[in-house]
Amino acid sequence: MEQRFERETADLLRSWGKHDREVLRDYLVRDVEDPRINLQSVLTRHFLMERLWPGLFGQLKEHEIRFAVAANWLLGIRKNAALAARHDDILRALLAGPREKPEGVEIPGWVRGIFESLPAEADGMEVPDYISDVLVRAPPGRQDEPPLPDHAASTFLGLFRQALAGAPAPQERPTVVEPACGSANDYRYLDAFGLAAHIDYSGLDLCEKNIANAREMFPAVDFRAGNVLAIEADERTFEICFVHDLFEHLSVEALARAVAEVGRVTDRSFLAHFFQMHEEPQHLVRTREDYHWNRLSLEKVVALFDAAGFELVRAISIAELAACRFQDATTHNEHAWTLHLERR
Repeated sequence: MEQRFERETADLLRSWGKHDREVLRDYLVRDVEDPRINLQSVLTRHFLMERLWPGLFGQLKEHEIRFAVAANWLLGIRKNAALAARHDDILRALLAGPREKPEGVEIPGWVRGIFESLPAEADGMEVPDYISDVLVRAPPGRQDEPPLPDHAASTFLGLFRQALAGAPAPQERPTVVEPACGSANDYRYLDAFGLAAHIDYSGLDLCEKNIANAREMFPAVDFRAGNVLAIEADERTFEICFVHDLFEHLSVEALARAVAEVGRVTDRSFLAHFFQMHEEPQHLVRTREDYHWNRLSLEKVVALFDAAGFELVRAISIAELAACRFQDATTHNEHAWTLHLERR
């Protein structure tokens, strides 16, 4: 079994190692993966905020979820050449009200609802009309330009940075570990939002190029090369663990080992994000080149965490979260799930 894990680790290293550092630095923080608008990254920040400031920023958090869902809709508009060319018509129809329906363009009712609620006040902060702000601007003229204007994507970055700067000092400073941290993909926004200053963070990644990128951006932060199948840390070293989009890339056997390892080094709380999960009783095992692209069984994954000493607090279907909160809103990935678990 150990030899099999060694081969799987070598395959993963080969798969990631073929990419240039510049590609690894940027490609998982763009488009729908941009942590500023990705709902699972938003939930990570909210999870940490709740640990640091229990009960605070509830209104801002709710508005940021709205923002993430709306921003993904706007992203789809801006990436569709035909729709992007009609951004003025879409904005005009939103301003005119529900009776105005531009020909050939469907504006969902939930988008109109969010639009009508803006600008808004949340926890003493003004949430601007980010929908108009995006639509009033011409679509990008070059492929290398981001579809969403950078300042619009950073709407809640600015709001939370200001809110956290005026917040009381947290009562604790938790130790946090992120396996498969990439090139500081989410950490760079924990830092930008003002959260990183209140946690003791460690980032692990199998790929040395990712770690080199992360250290270049944050030389004072504990980023280290590490294998989730054999984490170099004592039992319960970290109070909190969060992880994005890792477990689907492992074989079923390696998945069990990885969950046991993160469970071994985590003392209290776990937030696990999945991009391929379903409610079927069995994993759907698929391979792609040198690694896996599995669709994991919710039931089986929860059982693995249970064996590692963690009980499920909440299983969140990201698609259902958006649809229930915002009248059948859609997300870019119907198979995304987030699990919140606590040690028994």
